[in-house]
Amino acid sequence: MDGFGMLSLGASAGLVTGFIVSKTRFPAGLGIVLACLLPIFMAGVAVFSVPELAKSTSTKLFPIGLLASLMWLTAGPLLMEISSQPTSRKIFIFAYAASALSLTIAALKTAYCE
Repeated sequence: MDGFGMLSLGASAGLVTGFIVSKTRFPAGLGIVLACLLPIFMAGVAVFSVPELAKSTSTKLFPIGLLASLMWLTAGPLLMEISSQPTSRKIFIFAYAASALSLTIAALKTAYCE
């Protein structure tokens, strides 16, 4: 069950970061960029500096949760606007959504097995 915790921590940090980045106006200064990445830094420090968490075998699921959440943040808007896209782009959008789904399923299966 530790795997679900690590996966959820990574996913929540990724979702918060993605939300902050989506609301940020670019070009942004270095301070804004660091503030956008702060949730990932804070969660990563918690995972790798707390001795009980650092010894866990499921710490590898933290970055997978980050990646999956960021993929879903970009897949959502792409899928919402798919009807206005040409067929060649629709194929790539569906392939991207399928890869996000397969990564999520594989991560949940791995988290369940740990």
